[in-house]
Amino acid sequence: MINTNTNALGIIFPNVYDELVSELTNERLMASIPFGGRYRMIDFVLSSMVNCGIDNITVLVRENYFSLLDHLGSGREWDLSRKNGGLNIFPPFAQKNTGIYSGKVGMIASVLGF
Repeated sequence: MINTNTNALGIIFPNVYDELVSELTNERLMASIPFGGRYRMIDFVLSSMVNCGIDNITVLVRENYFSLLDHLGSGREWDLSRKNGGLNIFPPFAQKNTGIYSGKVGMIASVLGF
């Protein structure tokens, strides 16, 4: 059994490289691009974090995130559907007075209370 990293928080920024392949990311973000028919690009990152024992993972999305939300669901496929920790997805309007995130620092600042 893998020891859990109880003090670790995994943060995923799925919109970081959307501008590099704008033809593929017009309707969805880079992390939700299909790979091999069944999998998405974010599956590799999530599986690596879970295999390292990180059981508290946060996904900070900016735009075009509906296909990613549909794919991730509750995080059950990665054993992340739990009451404490698990998979947390923060869309840009999760807080009342927050707009579209301007960058990584703005994303982290908006969930600082979490």
